[in-house]
Amino acid sequence: MKYHFFHIPALEPEAATEELNRLLAQYRILSVDRHLVADGWSSFWALSVCYADTETAPGAPGATRRVRCADHPVAYPTTRTAAHPPDV
Repeated sequence: MKYHFFHIPALEPEAATEELNRLLAQYRILSVDRHLVADGWSSFWALSVCYADTETAPGAPGATRRVRCADHPVAYPTTRTAAHPPDV
């Protein structure tokens, strides 16, 4: 089990979102915690992603994963992309 932390600017999230999407597509995600840090023009999303050490191939058996996000379990398929972090 490993962790990766993201700092995604609220106003221009594109570059950081692409990095998040690559990680989500590449590994089996165990949990995601996210918080919006409201600081005017400097607001950002703080995300903590916990993932399994082994890579999961898209379309492989078990491609639909159970993700625990903000204490609400949700099932996400491996093809899901995060254009913007979910609303809190």
